[in-house]
Amino acid sequence: MTSPAQQQAWITQLNGGDAVAASGAAIAAGAPDAAVPTDMDVVVYDKYYRVQGELNNCISLKATIARLKLDEAQIVVDANDPLAPAMLKCWQELVPVTIAFSNGALRRAFWVETAHDKMLEDGTKVVECQLVGIMTYLDRVLVWPHPFLPIEIQPSEAIFIGPSITCLKTMVAENNLRLQLGLWDLVNHLGSLDLDWRTWFGTLLTQQSLSLNDLMEMVTTPVCVAQYDVLADTSIWTAFHGRMDTCWKLITQQIKDNGLYPSLDLWMPGDPQPAGVLFPLQVPTYVFNIKDYMGVTGPTDTPFDGLLELGLDAEDGLLGGVLAPFLNPNNEYVPPGSNIVIAPTLGVNFTPPWVIFNADVDDSGITALDVAFHAPLAWSLVLGGRSPQWLNDLLNATLEWLVDMFMMFIGITGISNSLLDGILDNAFLAFEIFEAFDRRVQMGPYGPPEKFFPSQSTYNVDTLMDAIKAMWDTRGYPSAQFSFTNGQGYQVGRDIFPGAMASVIKRGIVFTDYVDVITVTDDVNNRGKVEVQVGDGRREESPMAIFQRKLVGLEEDVNLMLLAPPSG
Repeated sequence: MTSPAQQQAWITQLNGGDAVAASGAAIAAGAPDAAVPTDMDVVVYDKYYRVQGELNNCISLKATIARLKLDEAQIVVDANDPLAPAMLKCWQELVPVTIAFSNGALRRAFWVETAHDKMLEDGTKVVECQLVGIMTYLDRVLVWPHPFLPIEIQPSEAIFIGPSITCLKTMVAENNLRLQLGLWDLVNHLGSLDLDWRTWFGTLLTQQSLSLNDLMEMVTTPVCVAQYDVLADTSIWTAFHGRMDTCWKLITQQIKDNGLYPSLDLWMPGDPQPAGVLFPLQVPTYVFNIKDYMGVTGPTDTPFDGLLELGLDAEDGLLGGVLAPFLNPNNEYVPPGSNIVIAPTLGVNFTPPWVIFNADVDDSGITALDVAFHAPLAWSLVLGGRSPQWLNDLLNATLEWLVDMFMMFIGITGISNSLLDGILDNAFLAFEIFEAFDRRVQMGPYGPPEKFFPSQSTYNVDTLMDAIKAMWDTRGYPSAQFSFTNGQGYQVGRDIFPGAMASVIKRGIVFTDYVDVITVTDDVNNRGKVEVQVGDGRREESPMAIFQRKLVGLEEDVNLMLLAPPSG
């Protein structure tokens, strides 16, 4: 953790010299905007995204936009509202809804997943709708092992190795192309149990026309993946595979491990063309993109940067950061309690976020704050419970030999030599101890000493990996969560958005974490209320745990490419 003196130096640097940082600190110190943006625009569409109308008098609305979960919302409208019948059609067709707030700075798209036509006990009739964000679409798209082959030929698994953003965009692009182009429709459905011949040409039959322009639209509708330059992808490297998993399932672990934020935004005619689309968009389209908000920059602006970051994570986990004095001699700031590893001497730096809330002043804009300091659990860790298998086998073989020798010596036969097998199993080298000496000194002589972690074996590489993860899991660490009123210094959609990082200063200590949840509430008691949660308060995984998961993924990918069964 960065020392208080170094953090104070960083805060001082923010407030001096750099005009952008200084203006950010001034906003954080409580310079509110002239007016709090509380407008809420809710628009309902038909299944082709043609506007049906705008909800002007909904009874209540609550929308939650999260970093690691799918968006969701709840809307309650009067049963006599002109748009109520349209929303009740969700059992037959898609009912899209968009919610825009902060003067249109942030617009999120949903569809009605469930609609309740209700009569309350007081006789009031309402339509209550549960909505899901359009990212749910990718939770309904499967990752085929070979998307460009028919369903009858799907050997092995889909394998992805390389920069994280490139791997994820490739996965989403090729599986949506499979659906949108209707590849192998005829072959895929020849064995359909219902023998509906229309499924043989389903993609073509659902097109409104078959002009060249419409065929080009098939490539980008409904999902278009923003193009990416593989040679400029600096995201950290990864390795994973899937076989009929959903796109969202495989995306989720990668964004947890690599500080990425995926977005599936609705593009509508009249909006600016998204950057990097293959063809100009002409009809409503879901545009998929991934951004790296971790704030770590490398020396080359090439995929080598991501590979270098992966190597630094491995060093931090395998060697416990023993090279940190050489890689980061000035102990430059990284978020305390995070799994971010930097090496300024190699050109790998952390760029602090623009958004900084100063909780040490009265007019910070913060409405709720929780800074949690978690105590270390122990300084000595005991792992094991089972002896190495080779040792158990050796002891059993020795006992069998001794039984044979004894029987020969006394001249008795017919007694099995395995009579004593297992009597010494797990008696030797069954436990291994690891100590964090620096932690022991910091905690003092009265600190809790030991904690046990069961493992399958001891005195091997797996146990070392488990010990490194256990060291991380038992460390002391700080975390911060806070909420603020939209427009008081910063504005959602302009300064703050899901997946980005934000900092809060409390007692002169800087805490930095991801914007995890944005909640918008609009009812009779809360007009356009926006709450932002920065950090979720859980223990982050150690760099070694993430690196080991990637290493296992790489091993399994290589095994799959060599047609060998995956390990484990």
